[in-house]
Amino acid sequence: MMQVWVLLPLFLSRKWAAEVCSNQPADIGFLIDESGSVGEANFKKNLEFVKQFVDVFDIGNTAVKISTFAFHTLMGKGFHFSCCNDKASIKSKVDKISYSGGGQDFEMALKFSRNSMFQSVNGARDFSLKILMFFTDGQSTVQDGGSILHQLGIIVYSVGVGNGVDRNQLDKIATNQSYVFYGVQLC
Repeated sequence: MMQVWVLLPLFLSRKWAAEVCSNQPADIGFLIDESGSVGEANFKKNLEFVKQFVDVFDIGNTAVKISTFAFHTLMGKGFHFSCCNDKASIKSKVDKISYSGGGQDFEMALKFSRNSMFQSVNGARDFSLKILMFFTDGQSTVQDGGSILHQLGIIVYSVGVGNGVDRNQLDKIATNQSYVFYGVQLC
């Protein structure tokens, strides 16, 4: 089995190096599936991934800012870009995101990212590169997917964790097929 942490070097070597330059600020949002099929243990592993991810980048108003929210059929706990300007604050906020369980609603979560997460009133910056990392283990009906986000210039990666992931749905969410990762087992 492959741990999700293995994705970090893959992202950095294949895509992130070209997109997140040290001279270009980036707003990087995480949507983490907290549905019942994920389970609390795997949900916590996804949050640990976010904390490890934070360690890779310079954090602050002129560098990378992070926003992270859990979702199921409703939006769960999380924080916006405006909340934190240092690694310790981000990690502390991630630790406060609790597992709720429930079903999955990808469209609702994607709508939240464009109507709330990536809005300037919540700390998103007009001049920054915008990236969304969408983590899920399962399936949900995807109508629009990420197309509106793509039109707004938000780069979307979709990460399917586990065996029950529908690759076609991940393709609809991601900016393009090379931004889709799946078949990853959480240990």
